[in-house]
Amino acid sequence: MNSPDVRIAGLVLDWRGAAIPDAEVQTQVDDQSRSAVSDENGYFELPPLPAGEATVFVDWNDEKTTRAVLTLEPGDAFLLIEPGSWNPVSQKTNLVEGVVRDGPNVIREASVSMENISSGERLETRSNNYGRFELKSVPAGWYQVTVHRDGARLTHGRLMVGWMASEHLLIEPGKEISQDTGIFNGRVSDEHDNGIPGASVTITPVFGGEISSTAVEESGYFDLAEGIALGMYHLAVVRDGETLVEERMLLHPHMYLEISTVHGVQEGGDEAAIAP
Repeated sequence: MNSPDVRIAGLVLDWRGAAIPDAEVQTQVDDQSRSAVSDENGYFELPPLPAGEATVFVDWNDEKTTRAVLTLEPGDAFLLIEPGSWNPVSQKTNLVEGVVRDGPNVIREASVSMENISSGERLETRSNNYGRFELKSVPAGWYQVTVHRDGARLTHGRLMVGWMASEHLLIEPGKEISQDTGIFNGRVSDEHDNGIPGASVTITPVFGGEISSTAVEESGYFDLAEGIALGMYHLAVVRDGETLVEERMLLHPHMYLEISTVHGVQEGGDEAAIAP
């Protein structure tokens, strides 16, 4: 029998990216089974299980059940569970890499640690002779990042690891940790393709964090400030207290959206930008 060498955590979300609390998640490998209940943020953790083919059951709303089969590799597994979607259970990890430097000079042997704010899980590595570092298989979520060298803290900050394949960080002593960010703008229109002035466009990170909002101009155009962290967001267009559009979206660099009260959200007026 395999030794228990897979630690499982994850999120249970609905189609809008909102948390589903009190969902029972059960995972079975061979004759061993583990279960947990999602908290108010949709987050859950399971006791260790052997690696191998696993069957995942999710019960929520008293009568709705989701079932999926996937392969668990040794180490840590982060599951994104979206009941009712085409891919209801998927494993999500990222590569976090970057460089530690002081101006033009790289900093060798710096300790880079990342602590998951929800789970408390801690990942750590060191910069090499070129100041570079990398952490593989990092689950999505919010992290507290701290960098030390020779017992002294160089800098620290918060970082959102989203659904991108990788995150690149620039770390400099005494400065904020910089992360790849996006520029987000677009247009909001009604069924006649007229702009909707007076509406507001708000994006809220799925994992919590800073909410960004802006007003729609007379022509229907809007522009959110640069420097928004890449990742998964819940988008809402509201006017006079009425929600006109509500979707979940994956924010990536230089994103332009066409938001229609009829057709929903599309990127660049062409391919839909909503995550499945």
